Amino acid sequence: MGTKDRQGKALKGGNPAALPLVDAAAMQTALDLAARGKTADAAKMLEDIARRNPANATAPFNLGMLCYKAGSLAEAEKSFRKALARNPEDGETLAYLAGVRLDRGAHAEGLELWEKAKCHPLSARSWVTIGGILRELGDIPHAKECFETALALQPDCIEAFYGISRVRKFTTEELAAMRRIANVRTTDEKIKLEFSLGKAGLDNDEAEEGFRHYAEANRLKKSTRPVDISLYEKYADSLIGLFSQDVVRRLRGRGSVTSSQPVFIVGMMRSGSTLTDQILSSHPDVRSVGEAEYFVKGIPAYTNTEVPGHFRAGAPSITREFIDKLTPDVLDTIGRKYLSLTAPAAQGATRVIDKMLHNFFWVGLIRLALPNAKIIHTTRDPVDTGLSLYTLLFTSHLPWTYDQRDIGRYILSCNRVMDHWKKLFPGAIYEANYERMIADQESETRKLLEFCGLPWNDSCLKFHETKRQVNTASATQVRQPIYKDSVKKWKKYEQYLQPLIKTLEGGE
Repeated sequence: MGTKDRQGKALKGGNPAALPLVDAAAMQTALDLAARGKTADAAKMLEDIARRNPANATAPFNLGMLCYKAGSLAEAEKSFRKALARNPEDGETLAYLAGVRLDRGAHAEGLELWEKAKCHPLSARSWVTIGGILRELGDIPHAKECFETALALQPDCIEAFYGISRVRKFTTEELAAMRRIANVRTTDEKIKLEFSLGKAGLDNDEAEEGFRHYAEANRLKKSTRPVDISLYEKYADSLIGLFSQDVVRRLRGRGSVTSSQPVFIVGMMRSGSTLTDQILSSHPDVRSVGEAEYFVKGIPAYTNTEVPGHFRAGAPSITREFIDKLTPDVLDTIGRKYLSLTAPAAQGATRVIDKMLHNFFWVGLIRLALPNAKIIHTTRDPVDTGLSLYTLLFTSHLPWTYDQRDIGRYILSCNRVMDHWKKLFPGAIYEANYERMIADQESETRKLLEFCGLPWNDSCLKFHETKRQVNTASATQVRQPIYKDSVKKWKKYEQYLQPLIKTLEGGE
């Protein structure tokens, strides 16, 4: 899933237009509130300071940073433009406005702003921020340059080391430099340092050290978001029991939405889903909405009494009440809502890819509400999938990815659910297997396109050349031609993966 981590934490304290004492104190209070996570209160104070001090650039800049970190890009842009109008030569403001414009798809303007920003002194964090965005856009060489520049400016910059971990292998010198870092201010920084040290260990054939750091990284991350993996297993079992063949018989063919535009990619993260999305999105008749939470937006929510405590209030799930109230009209509402949400991105495309992998829980409902949609299940050696998950830090809420046994149990639950759907809808779900794609790219690509009802196009073989933003952990890999390094990669580290392997084998 998504791994975007917006570097919007550093707020400014000073600025060209001095503040009155009362507003200087208010600014410090706002900074303190932001540091404690009270962003709404901090934002309100910053808005008031900016309004009272029309020449002050710091307040709107800080407000822009808060919005940027929260993902409110339109509001962030508004604040950064206000700050830039008040201080046109501020490199940091230019850099973050460039980041916002790049994130919002205005690549030409964003790159122009970034070129202007580089003419001014910039913090290491600004270089890291732009490096992360350039990585997602597929500009790996310039992303590397950004992370390396940040490291040159600040040799102990953990964020820069973490950025490097996502675009290339570490050198022995970089591994040694990370070992020497002593000033780690926050748990988040410690987690990123440990993940980076883990990768550096593996990059330099220090597997024992690498997995020692990965173990600590995952322990720390799991402690921030404890998880009860049994709830996922119970929900999988509950879903399988509730969404039965009788439900399918009752509702199959009763809906009226006939669009064949949607293509859903479902399954496990790190199973080749981004590769599959990139191959299909390289076709001129295809658009992709990425990992969009569109399908669930049309689903009515009922309290899940079957698995209490697993779902937040208002979150849809498959429950007895949901099944009992599922009618053709409800199916049509779900289908039409989905198509309305994907329409802006579709731009007249024949097929629109939706790579929200968690939709594997909703395959049965997709088949009933959008019966002409295509469903692709990406699969891969489960130990390679688990290894990849264990060695990555995700920014989205995936708390089960930080323990080998939890990963194994989740994979098994996903497999049980997908096996259930395949029994209910035989022949309707296409398996896109990672290892087969790596072994015979052209043949497997032809099969994939045929399933999706698309004519052959050579661009699909040159997927790594496709220019689009990829906001997943595979953003670097899909910019390269097919390579075989990740097939059976786990064999090299088998001794460090015993909890995962034994869980998958049913031994734990």
